[in-house]
Amino acid sequence: MSPRALRNHPRVAILARRQAILAVTVPFFALVLLGWLAARAGPLPESAIPGLNAYVLFFALPCMLFRFGASLPLDRLADPPLLGIYLVAAMLMIAITIAVSFSAIAWAFSQANPQ
Repeated sequence: MSPRALRNHPRVAILARRQAILAVTVPFFALVLLGWLAARAGPLPESAIPGLNAYVLFFALPCMLFRFGASLPLDRLADPPLLGIYLVAAMLMIAITIAVSFSAIAWAFSQANPQ
């Protein structure tokens, strides 16, 4: 198979999409893991943790995600199947959160008002 035909192969396209997703998610979770390890190992004083959390959450991660997003073409960012999967996953998480919350509230009320 020629390099051109191989580049247009559907499996290669899927692998390229997965690689693009991993290029964004791996650094994000690596940063979270490093923070967790630093907190567990104890090289940082406990008073420094809230400031570092704010720095990472409000500055470092948005900058990193913007850098990755700015380097991608708009048609790859607005990929309809990807947006559809994201929407379904987000709605599913919201539905599960609401169901668990209502269940916990109902259980708390039943414990507070036994009959």
